[in-house]
Amino acid sequence: MNPIQEDTTTILEDITTWLIGRGVPNDVASAAGPSLIELSPNNLIGLPETVLIRLGVNPDDAAIITRKLKGIRHQRIILMGDYYKKITEVWKFEDHKIESIDEEFKGCFQNIRRNSTPDCYKDLADAFENFDTMKDHIKKYTTRSRASFVSTIRSVQSGVSEKTELVTNNQSIFDHKSKSFSRAHIIGKDPACAFFQGKPAEGALGINLVGNEDAIRIQQLLVYGAEEFKSEGAEGKTTQAVQGLRDRKHENMVVVNPHHDSYLDSLTEGNIVVLPIFDLKQCKDWQQEQPYDLLIVANNEVSYDWMAVNQLSEGTCEAEPIDIAKATELANHFIKGLLDLTLHDTIPDVPPPTEDATIVEKNVIKRIEKKRHQLEETRNNIYNTKVVKLPEARDPSIKPVLKISLTKWPFDKYPDPYLVALKGAINLYYEGSGILKHKLRPACPTESSEDSSSSSEVGCPGLSLFSYLPTDVNVVTDDDSDNVSVLSGSTSD
Repeated sequence: MNPIQEDTTTILEDITTWLIGRGVPNDVASAAGPSLIELSPNNLIGLPETVLIRLGVNPDDAAIITRKLKGIRHQRIILMGDYYKKITEVWKFEDHKIESIDEEFKGCFQNIRRNSTPDCYKDLADAFENFDTMKDHIKKYTTRSRASFVSTIRSVQSGVSEKTELVTNNQSIFDHKSKSFSRAHIIGKDPACAFFQGKPAEGALGINLVGNEDAIRIQQLLVYGAEEFKSEGAEGKTTQAVQGLRDRKHENMVVVNPHHDSYLDSLTEGNIVVLPIFDLKQCKDWQQEQPYDLLIVANNEVSYDWMAVNQLSEGTCEAEPIDIAKATELANHFIKGLLDLTLHDTIPDVPPPTEDATIVEKNVIKRIEKKRHQLEETRNNIYNTKVVKLPEARDPSIKPVLKISLTKWPFDKYPDPYLVALKGAINLYYEGSGILKHKLRPACPTESSEDSSSSSEVGCPGLSLFSYLPTDVNVVTDDDSDNVSVLSGSTSD
């Protein structure tokens, strides 16, 4: 038995003994230790101590146990911020001089466009085929997605009484045993970001709207979806609502740790590049329920510390040079495709607010205008300098690069690698652009951070440590816009 396992065993025995001595049933006391260890990450500050005190443990003892739990956690998570290579250690960004603005990268987006629609998007493809019927029911472009909300509680009947249990709905890719997580949208749920994803949505579905006079409206259908409606007539048939790409909780969301906005979207604290280890054909031919591997590289130690990659996590390993080469080639395909759109595609105009527009809708339109201006600035800078920076993999070195395999993922639905590659390319190009901070497509703004969900469960099936707690105790795991009060069952938006 190694020192970490020995320390863990000793403290679990201590916790069990203390809880039993204070009237907690044996089976619940035995399950409490593993649960408290899972609850010990920094985003649950004070919770283990609070739980123990509520269970009757002396506050001084509770403080000691909490300190021990934190010590164990830091020993378990040995892959800290300085362990893996950073972005500039994996890639160098060479100047690529543009000889002709009119010709450079032209056709590169067509190169990454899928040849056919994946089966998981069949309903969207059908809606496109019936656009004349659907066009008056497309969701408003000013609406914000609510797709990532998940329930984290359930009521369980126990004899004549009913108790509340926490449910593990999903787990972070950085630690498959994690009980705290956040759903990171790829196509942003905020309308200021989603507005500019029409063309990438075409590529993801393998639809070509070049020359189509309804292209903008069809793109909005692909991104936002359509509301349920009844056809005209006495026996009007109900047409079911269609989920747009941004609302797809499997294809358009990557499950990560809480507080992900500043590392994946706004990039204010760090920059994490997530890329499928696929060649372009594999990425274009992908079908849902097909797992794949991810190359994950951050730009600083803070980002790796936030990931908190656990040495015990299933699917975590070190990337081989061939993995890095494959992911780099895919990233370059998508970067060039996005540069094609940046230089040669028309940036969508922002419709003015209608007379009856709400204050919220007017604010959305202002943010869309701001994002449009940023895209124009990026385009103008490239036009003026005639230089872009493309990533090139450096020679292998001893320091490892993080690889996570979704073959070990405990679920059978996966994010669409096309969308993952799109997001990874945006973040990688952003890093290469240096002080210019060029984003080839907008990401969610800080003021509209993604929502998160969290859940925890006792390590013993059918038992809940939290059923012994008063219902006014809240487990707060994220300060994002949609917090879940998992014990009382309330939500705040």
